[in-house]
Amino acid sequence: MALVHPGKLATGHNRYFHSPPVVHCPIFDVGNSANGQAIISFLDPVAEHSAMAVRMHFYYLYYIFFISRHMFLLRDIYFLFHDIYFLIHDIYFSIHNIYFLFHDIYFLFHDIYFLFSRHVFLFHNILKVAQHI
Repeated sequence: MALVHPGKLATGHNRYFHSPPVVHCPIFDVGNSANGQAIISFLDPVAEHSAMAVRMHFYYLYYIFFISRHMFLLRDIYFLFHDIYFLIHDIYFSIHNIYFLFHDIYFLFHDIYFLFSRHVFLFHNILKVAQHI
């Protein structure tokens, strides 16, 4: 597919002053002349405005589809970075949780040690007091 400047058609004509290839309407008729300019049959006083509105309608549709087609790409890029971020986030918190697992095991033994040591010291002090009675 050839790359075309957004403001130009593949024929080289200016997109904004070029009618769509075929538009047939009961009130007016828009076609393409040899030089790419719009041919408008004035079948009522508002035909020129109507033809412009039809052309702009086609251009809006073109840009809506153009943007929506690329929005899927942007969405996929966003979710790619989103997934990479949460992968790093999950790896970090896995390491974080392993660290705190060992941290908690350490303090469990720490608390068990001080629990027994307090009781040992308490029993020792009771014996010392009992010896003085």
